[in-house]
Amino acid sequence: MDDFLRKLTDNIKEELNDEHLPPKKKLNDNERKVGQALIEILQNWETAFDTMNGGPKYNKNSVLETMRNYTNLSTKDIRLAMRRFKELYEFIKHSDS
Repeated sequence: MDDFLRKLTDNIKEELNDEHLPPKKKLNDNERKVGQALIEILQNWETAFDTMNGGPKYNKNSVLETMRNYTNLSTKDIRLAMRRFKELYEFIKHSDS
């Protein structure tokens, strides 16, 4: 799990470093904020999830609340910005299989 999270974090950092990409491929402000929040959460996942009880639904809500607090974005804006990172997650997940 640690190896997967490290790979995911490293790839998100690469996505955030998009100076070399054409303008249409660059992250927008919301995607950048969500990417930085994901890095923060993933790098500290052990302490973040130690304090969560109540099952997967509660944990999902807790993570969304953390992301809302970190980014000052609405849940809808977070979900829209997450699309790019979900694709990255799926790619890494399947490449490790």
